[in-house]
Amino acid sequence: MLYHIDPRNAKGEKDELKVQVAYRNKMRTVAPGIMLAGVPNAGKRSAWEARQRAKEGLVRGFPDMIALYDGRAAFLEFKSGTGYPSDQQIETLNRLHKLGFAVGIFRSAETAIEWTRQQFPDAFL
Repeated sequence: MLYHIDPRNAKGEKDELKVQVAYRNKMRTVAPGIMLAGVPNAGKRSAWEARQRAKEGLVRGFPDMIALYDGRAAFLEFKSGTGYPSDQQIETLNRLHKLGFAVGIFRSAETAIEWTRQQFPDAFL
């Protein structure tokens, strides 16, 4: 992988959604000009629903969140302290990276915020 990935941490947060929510909540305060869009791509689906989502353009393995600022985009994938991206996620993240986008995998809100600050330094108060 050629992009940021937080190291695994057995003592880290057990719930990746908590990491994502903490990131979004803190970003509202420190960088309100950055638009954050969640990508509801998780969860089990029936075969019918999977086909429907594919028709709608769902990309398997797409990152959890997109940060948009000043005509640029950055993609964030959140994981628990010990979680690891699936092969499909790695493939999608690699493709986004090759397309020239900033991509990262995060296990804490703090590292995600610092990485976002590096991507969009003038967006932070």
